[in-house]
Amino acid sequence: GAKRIMIVLPAALRKQWEVELNEKFNLSPIILDRFTVEHDYYLYKQKLEQSKDVQIVITSYDYSSKLARRFPRVKWDFYIIDEAHNLRNVFHGTKRAKNLYEISKGIPKILLTATPIQNSLTDLHGLISYIDPRIFGEEKVFETRYIKNGNYDELKEEISPVIYRTLRRDVNKYMHFSKRECRTIDFTLSAN
Repeated sequence: GAKRIMIVLPAALRKQWEVELNEKFNLSPIILDRFTVEHDYYLYKQKLEQSKDVQIVITSYDYSSKLARRFPRVKWDFYIIDEAHNLRNVFHGTKRAKNLYEISKGIPKILLTATPIQNSLTDLHGLISYIDPRIFGEEKVFETRYIKNGNYDELKEEISPVIYRTLRRDVNKYMHFSKRECRTIDFTLSAN
């Protein structure tokens, strides 16, 4: 039932998402960035604020909070955040992670990532806080409860309602993956 959907991702993935949504689902999203919005501001203002049709907007991490501030009357129904691991340090990291966290508060969202945890379980705290900060509460409580005490079974139980992990073997039945082959090739650099 969502009418206003914002897809937030690294800028380099915007066109890929547009093409795949169109080809695979027959959806027509629009890519919005600073140049596009400034060029046709009133067109997009009317389209986003007044249209009764579903609007899927694709934008970059960096522009997402500016877009929300540029069109404050747009009530976003749903956020999709791709490559979400880039935002895992929401409370200690980049300004863009904090800005996206603030503008998406209280709005249902899905975070997509292949690498949710890279070096620390506190990464998990940051990502889960995007979905609902009440799940783990304050970071110090999370650290004491799960990291210092090593309470991993309880941690798994707490996150099970909000995390769904799909492995390649789970989708092999209906998705084709190219077989990867590693080769080592020796070479010598020339002077030129």
